[in-house]
Amino acid sequence: MTSSRRLFLQGSTSFTAGVLAYAAISASRGRTSPEVSDSPIPLDDSKAATDRTAFYIGEAMAGDGNELAHIDVMIGSKSGPVGNAFARALANQEAGFNKLLVTLEPNSAVKPSTVLVPKVQLSTADETFRLFGPTQYAIARAVIESVKDGTISKSLCDDWVIVCGVFIHSGAEDHEKILSYNFEAAKLAIKRALNEEPSINQVLRQREDITAPAAD
Repeated sequence: MTSSRRLFLQGSTSFTAGVLAYAAISASRGRTSPEVSDSPIPLDDSKAATDRTAFYIGEAMAGDGNELAHIDVMIGSKSGPVGNAFARALANQEAGFNKLLVTLEPNSAVKPSTVLVPKVQLSTADETFRLFGPTQYAIARAVIESVKDGTISKSLCDDWVIVCGVFIHSGAEDHEKILSYNFEAAKLAIKRALNEEPSINQVLRQREDITAPAAD
């Protein structure tokens, strides 16, 4: 068997395991959802509504331990650079780095359409399950709740897309923490992106107090 054939089969097996696992978790009736505030966040989306090349970037981290969540998001128009990145992500699949369209449950894709991109290689069925299961559900809820509370305008849901990078530690085991931490981080990353936070002034104020992790 050629190496390319072997990689394809490995990727297909991992991808299939993830799909089956996600279908199972979605069918479960014991699933709990993180608490979400209904308070709207007033944002001016007038620029986004007229700018076909709108490009918003956000980042956030939440939780601790192996279940720590680190989220990067790009948000913008289908006809702009984010739309191009979205299409490339879905069209270019590779073993261990399966990208997937985020769904609240099978056959129910979120709006704005969101693609989930793992930032580390997924080498086992368990790791793939964490992406397709609790992580995907957390991101789906974060996107939907961001629309519900007004962070993302409903009027932009069919024009915008989101590219969401996620970090999943190979040692993560607690699925409730994975769900909770990724929801929190994704919700905050979306809010920061659309508020264009942090500002350069915030970064400059913080620079003196920050040390490299290795220096701690």
